[in-house]
Amino acid sequence: MASTTKVLRFDKTTWNQPIVCRLASDYGLTFNILKAFILPRQEGRMVLEIIGDKEDCKKGLQYLRKCGVRVEPIEQGIVRDDRTCVHCGACSGLCPTQALFIDRSSMRVDFDPSLCIACGWCVKACPTRAVRLNVNEI
Repeated sequence: MASTTKVLRFDKTTWNQPIVCRLASDYGLTFNILKAFILPRQEGRMVLEIIGDKEDCKKGLQYLRKCGVRVEPIEQGIVRDDRTCVHCGACSGLCPTQALFIDRSSMRVDFDPSLCIACGWCVKACPTRAVRLNVNEI
């Protein structure tokens, strides 16, 4: 069983298509919509966790791309400016999935993108504004 979290970007022509539900019906995948922002006749964004057989996940992602959906890895969504980060750990204290955590050997904040759900709590917690959510605040 594989699990991957992706940011899906829908354009003005795909916002009303039943694309995501076909992941379950045609590819046998389970999905969890973590965040979504879809408006009629506009671009939309969705953070989606996809669960299933590794090969089926690959085929499902290919299907999404073929339908015109831009599929981006979640790690492109979280951006940290290392010049302003003071590694205080405020972000790691609020991270619900422990994607941001303190490496005890170096006492620096590390990031595991495979655990991130782009909730944005880290952005709100950062006192130096070193963390940004680059998925248009979805």
